[in-house]
Amino acid sequence: SLFHTHAYDDVTIRLFPTASQTQEWGKPWEEPSQRPAGAIGGADYAGAHLPAHRVRNLGKSLWRQIVVENVQTTGWASGPGDPVLAAPERDTRSFRAYRVRLTTTASASTHRHAGPVVTVLVRGQVDVGVGERRLTNVGEWRLGAAGLSHRLTRLGSTDAEVVEVELR
Repeated sequence: SLFHTHAYDDVTIRLFPTASQTQEWGKPWEEPSQRPAGAIGGADYAGAHLPAHRVRNLGKSLWRQIVVENVQTTGWASGPGDPVLAAPERDTRSFRAYRVRLTTTASASTHRHAGPVVTVLVRGQVDVGVGERRLTNVGEWRLGAAGLSHRLTRLGSTDAEVVEVELR
């Protein structure tokens, strides 16, 4: 990428496994990092005065990730998450990011998010259960309203996985 900055907190979801490097303005390239498909990352940028940075792909495949930004700069909501879901993999002032795996033995999950939620398909195929929306290609996503109960259901015979990013 070109040098750029971020103004808001974000969560990232890597869609395909590949190695990359980051370089902050005026500094050498950092050590390469390898992140698997579905890796959840991100940073709290709001209010921070961070230097510009850039990223380069070191792999032979396309470097793709979904970035979800929370454009609030203060006043993030607090409170517990849905107890049906496992503990979030990323829990920050502005987001909760959950990994939901749907297998042959646990092929569905019904739950509710306190805030708006972005559901991103990482593997397999899933019916999101709100508005009859099916996610069938890696990287497809759906935005759900705050407080709305929804059911994730695995489609087909292979395991499926989504990352749900709940905004606070």
